[in-house]
Parts: sequence; C-alpha cells; structure tokens
Amino acid sequence: MRRIAIVAVALAVAACSGGSEPVELGVGVERFDDFGNQHFADSDLQDILAGASTFAYETFPATSGPHAASWAPCGIYVEEVPEVFVVHSMEHGAVIIHHDPGLPGTDVDAIHSTARSLGSHVVVTPRAGLAEPVAVTAWTVMARLGSVDTGAIEDFWDEFSQQGPERLPCPIEIDQAG
Repeated sequence: MRRIAIVAVALAVAACSGGSEPVELGVGVERFDDFGNQHFADSDLQDILAGASTFAYETFPATSGPHAASWAPCGIYVEEVPEVFVVHSMEHGAVIIHHDPGLPGTDVDAIHSTARSLGSHVVVTPRAGLAEPVAVTAWTVMARLGSVDTGAIEDFWDEFSQQGPERLPCPIEIDQAG
C-alpha cells in the first residue's frame, strides 16, 4: 500500500511540474503556473481595450490570469478576439485554438471544421504574433503546433476541455466563418 501511495505522489508531482512534457498527445504540452482568475475593473478593462494602458500576460498566448468579467462565447471567430475575453472562456473550461492570421485558407478551414466537430468548449481565433502557426491553450496548459494538426487539436481538447476552475456549459454560439 505504501508503494502505491509513493507512486501516486510521484505522478502527482510530475503532473504539476512546469515545462514541456508529452501528455500522450503526440505533441509537447507546456504547463504553467495559475496566474489567477480575478476580473479587471471596468475602467481598467476599457483602458486596456482602448490602448490607453497595457497589460501583458505571463504567457503568450495567455493560459490564465486577470480577465474581463464577460467571456467570449464559444465558437469560431474570423477577427482576433482580445485575450482578456478568451482567458475568461478558458476559466469556464474552453480550449482556445489560436492560429496565425496568415495561414492558407485550406488550413483555416480545417481548423474551423475540427472546432465544429468538437461541438462545445472551443474558441477559434486568429492571433497575431504567434511563434508557431497554431497554439492551443486551456487553463494553465499550451501546445504549440508547427503545422495544422487536427488530430493533435482533437487530442488536446479531449484531454483539457472542461478543466478550468469554473466548469460551465459552452456550446458553440458563434460561427463567423459558417
């Protein structure tokens, strides 16, 4: 019995450690600290959105942290959704599929099709400045993809959707590409 407890503790410590680690998804998954889930004051949020003040998340794209009191409804967006809204969506258990806005249309269509097949707890948004063509995030985790790999996206969603601190329904409500 003691041996089982030691193995369980070792696995728990490994699961909580930072850095990249494969999570049987075929891609490296980076785990990050939880940077909080407080809401910005309305005046601070307005200043951030207007560019009158700046706020930088600890990771790019964000994996947790302060955010707007309202969230981005789950769905597919063709215009970039500000991180202050998608972070709140992640808090509710959504997986965010960020893609380079310059991806070829066939790649973007593949991402959109994959998101539609998932049906809930997913937000697709272009994100300028990505180091890789695609980054998939959920609360405190990220996978950076060197290409559009719909299988890896689905595996990430299977593993990490509905894992935010607040688990709420999030059906696809928006489909700007449909």
